[in-house]
Amino acid sequence: MADLFYFTYNYGNSDYYSGYGVVNTGTYTTGQTISGGTNELGLNGSYTIDFLISGGASSSLVGNIYTYAYYDGDTSKKSYSTLYGSQNVASGTNGLGSELDYITSAGLGIDVFGRAFYEADAAGIALYSFTYNYGNGDYYNGYVYATDVAYQVGNSYDISDTNNQAGFDGNYTITGVK
Repeated sequence: MADLFYFTYNYGNSDYYSGYGVVNTGTYTTGQTISGGTNELGLNGSYTIDFLISGGASSSLVGNIYTYAYYDGDTSKKSYSTLYGSQNVASGTNGLGSELDYITSAGLGIDVFGRAFYEADAAGIALYSFTYNYGNGDYYNGYVYATDVAYQVGNSYDISDTNNQAGFDGNYTITGVK
């Protein structure tokens, strides 16, 4: 028999992912922290062994890692199920640091995470209302679809370094989001 352990990998920002794995008995202890080294953010990430079940797995599965949840704290501030986790497939077969999995989101598509290095970002789709101000008192209102992390209501955006057709430096103001 082998130990079944549950873990969380923290990137050092607000992102983290959770999973479980199988190791030889006595390899880890509950609460143990393991350095993951420097990740793609330039931060020192770490694994925490959340809890373990001694003798809770078959020794034929030693080395298998399964990831099942990803929290994107810096972009969407939402939790996502993982691709391999949703299929009950191992995302790694050589212990902690071998795991590689994916999350998907409507706004940014598929993004890879894992190996104590790759950090994923996700976003949904939102409908924003805006007002374009020409700069001479004229304006028009409209709508645009974009990722739900693209704009902030009340902020103005000047997307061009040149003047508009009226000869002014116009801007867009986001007036709402659905």
